[in-house]
Amino acid sequence: MDERPCARTQAPTRIALVLALLALAAFSLFGLQASTADAADADVTTATFGKTSVGEITDNGMFANYKIVNSATLSVPASVSKLSVYAIPGINSPSPQALRAVIYSDSEESPSALVATGAEVTYQGSVNGSGWFDLPFASPVALDPGTYWIGFITGEASEGLGYRYDEVANSRAWNVNSFAAGPSNPFGAANKDSEQASIYASYLPRVSESGEEQNEEDEQGEDGGRHHGHHGHHGHRHHRQHRGGNGPGARGN
Repeated sequence: MDERPCARTQAPTRIALVLALLALAAFSLFGLQASTADAADADVTTATFGKTSVGEITDNGMFANYKIVNSATLSVPASVSKLSVYAIPGINSPSPQALRAVIYSDSEESPSALVATGAEVTYQGSVNGSGWFDLPFASPVALDPGTYWIGFITGEASEGLGYRYDEVANSRAWNVNSFAAGPSNPFGAANKDSEQASIYASYLPRVSESGEEQNEEDEQGEDGGRHHGHHGHHGHRHHRQHRGGNGPGARGN
């Protein structure tokens, strides 16, 4: 008897083999695409501009209904996701203090037009303690290279939050502004002093018109450059209040 397989028996086997090979090829292609996407995501590093070091001096609390901003320079096109301030419990802690991030443009070395306002967040010393406290934006803020004034507007309660700073002439600007009314545009008449707060912006480089990603490192002394996570340094709370002189907070040593 002739037991050779007939054409009818071979055809389904060949079809099944072709389908299996096609499925294997499709799976391999999908895996390659996923790996390429993961590698591309890994290459994108969050960068910062502003003051990322923890200041040596303590301001023991921010007064209610003030805008408080610091000058910072951005060197590349960026999409900013949040600000972070090195917060400490204020002299009225654990009383909570509401905040919203603000970014203003610069005009003649003073804050000018309102660029962005963040979501309302609440700092509470008994919960958040001392460390970097995030002030997020609801969606990324597109910024071109230049000088900006980054900071926050304070809520209706006073001195629940303090922060750390160093002294740099004319680095901070502030004025009275109702939290309920929202940050003014433009900034308005600015008071200036030397409190350079430990506050910075986190961003991803934006793609330029040429299609190339802008990923140069910012240069702003010891405080510029790449940022890969929160600092572990903790501030020290000070209880001595000083109300001498003008300013939107209760200073300390």
